[in-house]
Amino acid sequence: MKNIKFPVKAALLFIAGILAVSCCDRQKSVGYDELKANFQTPPADVRTGTYWYWMNDNISVEGVQKDLEAMKMAGITKAFIGNIGGETQFPVGKVRIFTDEWWEVVHATLKKAAELDIEIGMFNCPGWSQSGGPWIKPNQTMRYLAFADTLVAGGQTFSGILQSCDSIFEDVKVLAFPAPAQQVSLTKTVPAPGWSKEEVEFTFAQPEKIRTLEIVPQTHFLASCRLQVKNGNEYQTVKEFEIDRSNGTLNTGWDKLAKVVVTFPAIEAQEFRLLFENIGWHDAGFSATLTGNNTVGRYSEKSLAKMTSKNLPEWDVYLWDEESDDTTLSIPTDKVIDI
Repeated sequence: MKNIKFPVKAALLFIAGILAVSCCDRQKSVGYDELKANFQTPPADVRTGTYWYWMNDNISVEGVQKDLEAMKMAGITKAFIGNIGGETQFPVGKVRIFTDEWWEVVHATLKKAAELDIEIGMFNCPGWSQSGGPWIKPNQTMRYLAFADTLVAGGQTFSGILQSCDSIFEDVKVLAFPAPAQQVSLTKTVPAPGWSKEEVEFTFAQPEKIRTLEIVPQTHFLASCRLQVKNGNEYQTVKEFEIDRSNGTLNTGWDKLAKVVVTFPAIEAQEFRLLFENIGWHDAGFSATLTGNNTVGRYSEKSLAKMTSKNLPEWDVYLWDEESDDTTLSIPTDKVIDI
């Protein structure tokens, strides 16, 4: 794994550098006439792409050639092929993937696309479409990164077994760093929320600096939420957000009931409340924790451990609020040791 990680990181940095240069080049002003002309007749370096699904083995040489000709007429000059199977609304064809007949269709596709100056790509998807099958052994399946931490006393030699995620995991890296000072936390448990609204109040013994809200659902959960702080005799909204743990299928992330982590600039107060509306799934409750600890907001979603529950994601589902620039509890990078 170590031989893989660093080249990939370097490649990403290299790509980012190319994109940065490209963006700078494109920032030059373009006149209206040039913009209009390029829109009506796009230059050769501007390509319109499409996904091209080959459904349930229903493909043929004649069929792909006609598809490509139609794409060219429509101005499509790039196509990404995805082989999709198991769709019950389509009949099952005769050209099974990876057979000699399938390769003949692929060859004809590439040849015709080259004649029409159409770029062709093939993409890999979750197991329901392309990367799954009985020939894939457990150690060859798609992977994700997880972590387990072990808290030990500093200033002395440690000898022992570090906590692991599970026996099926393969160790990739061990990092050691000084643990940040733990801040005050207050947890409330709600056995079963109301059908339409729920209110959870937090009262600390004294005013505390709070930076993070963590919600752990016990089962599928859906709600609109507002975190508020008491200022004098009134409550003011700190953050509005949605909780959506309504879809537990594996293709929406391996962590089905991932913790919901919401962060905000530190607020010093004694009383808070959490309001839930439009609640779905009421057969089990959840726990909610307000803490002064500095955490990465929505880290489960950012790492794709839990993705959007919608089959057709909206354009903004992976846009995140800016993290607080408060580095009070951050760990300096030079204090992290790669063991």
